[in-house]
Amino acid sequence: DPLHAMVFERGRRAMEEADLVVFLVDGRDGRTSGDDEIAGALRAVGKSVILAVNKIDDRRARGGVLDLYALGFEPVLEIAAEHGQGIGDLLDEVVSRLPNAATAGARGSNGNQNGDNGGAGDATRDEVNVAIVGRPNVGKSSLVNRLLREERVLVSDMPGTTRDAVDAVLHWHRRRFRIVDTAGIRRPGRVARSGQVESVSVVIARRAVESADVAV
Repeated sequence: DPLHAMVFERGRRAMEEADLVVFLVDGRDGRTSGDDEIAGALRAVGKSVILAVNKIDDRRARGGVLDLYALGFEPVLEIAAEHGQGIGDLLDEVVSRLPNAATAGARGSNGNQNGDNGGAGDATRDEVNVAIVGRPNVGKSSLVNRLLREERVLVSDMPGTTRDAVDAVLHWHRRRFRIVDTAGIRRPGRVARSGQVESVSVVIARRAVESADVAV
């Protein structure tokens, strides 16, 4: 797959830039060579890691879960993402490990004058949401990368490289913009013939347009 190397590089960069990594593994498959490879990369960057074992609601996962503990990360949380099982515990663990988590918790418990959202509304009140839309392969992702001055999203000559809406924050002239790269939108007839993946991608792109302040 010509995109494999690009995807791998994005994953490696995400590990290096993250404050915290949630390492998700498949409980049904048990421990695999791919898991060992990712675990080695995580140890190399030295980040805080939470190991989340997914699909534990499946009986096939019962035998493979214990082997995943041998990857050497703590804590190990067993979840079933599709049914929401264990997600609350995972979120609690994420919050407890984030930088300044104790300070944020103290501020929330003492009351916040910014409202029930703990100030989250204030943080995004002046943010302008900009959606980049268009047909496949017209250069949407290249434009986003140029605006951000970094290789934030994958760029390829292959149409359909972008499947989901990807957003990033841009600070420009003391203003904050959220730039959203979207999947290419083709004619409805072609989308219907291409299969479910593109249909969902187009739905997500249209939702990004609906929620945007400005559409390019």
